[in-house]
Amino acid sequence: MTKKKPPADQVFTFEHEGKTYWLAPGGTKVRDLPGRLYRDALMAGDDDNEARNRLRFALLEIIDAQDGALDALYAKPLPDMMATIRDWELFKVSEEDADLGESSASSN
Repeated sequence: MTKKKPPADQVFTFEHEGKTYWLAPGGTKVRDLPGRLYRDALMAGDDDNEARNRLRFALLEIIDAQDGALDALYAKPLPDMMATIRDWELFKVSEEDADLGESSASSN
């Protein structure tokens, strides 16, 4: 999904194969996650990491992103993709932003 690019200091950027891509911060859409998706992610199993990953990927799919950004992200080798996702998750536009149920102070 491509949207008008927000100001440069308000997007997360990453590189893949020599090209720079942007993703909006997850905090911009976290409130838009459907309750059913959140419930299903949490009920999928006993593994908290699995639930977090399901939520991360669901959030990635609904945020504003540059054309081709998600394809580029998913084309990265697994360790690089997961490191990029973690960096994206930690990206904050302001101190008021927070991850899924996490305060900004707890991510420092």
